[in-house]
Amino acid sequence: MTGLFITSLNEMIDTHGLRLAAIRNRIPTAIWVFLFLTAGVGMLSIGYQAGLSGSRRSVAATALYSHSQASSCSLLTWIVPSVVFCASVSSP
Repeated sequence: MTGLFITSLNEMIDTHGLRLAAIRNRIPTAIWVFLFLTAGVGMLSIGYQAGLSGSRRSVAATALYSHSQASSCSLLTWIVPSVVFCASVSSP
């Protein structure tokens, strides 16, 4: 009887340690906010420049758009880890 109690207590302590490690090893919210603010300012400035020059698409705009999509995908995966938002397709 005591052996079962000690085993279950040990498993509970291990599980608690894993939960604490998962919570502590996340990217801080301030980093995410700074990342999205930087991407937003970049998109605004590229849009303003494109409006002044009359061009529709530039390499920088495409790169910034891809960067914002990857950031959004990472953020959603971080907020809701049980749902797969970004799936990579690999052929066998």
